[in-house]
Amino acid sequence: MSIISTLSVNLLAQVSVYIWLRHQSWFESFVPQYEDNYVCYEVTTILFTSSFQYIVMAVVFSKGLPYRKPIFSNCMFATIRDIDVWNIESCFILVV
Repeated sequence: MSIISTLSVNLLAQVSVYIWLRHQSWFESFVPQYEDNYVCYEVTTILFTSSFQYIVMAVVFSKGLPYRKPIFSNCMFATIRDIDVWNIESCFILVV
């Protein structure tokens, strides 16, 4: 039941962010062209939202003792998480 609830909340959040993006005055819908450099706000918005959702889900669903170690003892995950959050924040700063 908790996984279905989490998926429902994730879907609701991603749809809400997408609708919010479409209502912005500066928003221009993506038109495919044959260029190497293009801007697609829709994909970027969903990517950032889902990245934060995956981090939150990993923390929420990590069970403590006696079954698993705490999530913060996993150095590889902590490093990747920190890099992911830093990349998202730096991209957000560049967009704003």
